[in-house]
Amino acid sequence: MASEKVTQLIEDVKGLTVLELSEVVKALEEEFGVSAAAPMAVAAAPAAGGEAAAAEKTEFDVILNNAGSGKIKVIKV
Repeated sequence: MASEKVTQLIEDVKGLTVLELSEVVKALEEEFGVSAAAPMAVAAAPAAGGEAAAAEKTEFDVILNNAGSGKIKVIKV
């Protein structure tokens, strides 16, 4: 169960505007030398030059045009 201090802090945060909450986050980052950014947000950041980074393709469709003698070897790979 959350302590009384934590519960009070949560209630105080609920009363903040988004702009005020952003200021709190920046102040905490500066005070403790940390970043509140999620690790995935860094990977999703645009590439240099302002263009969005292309996602790496991980799935491919393979179409066998010829049912030759090496078909089974290709399917296994």
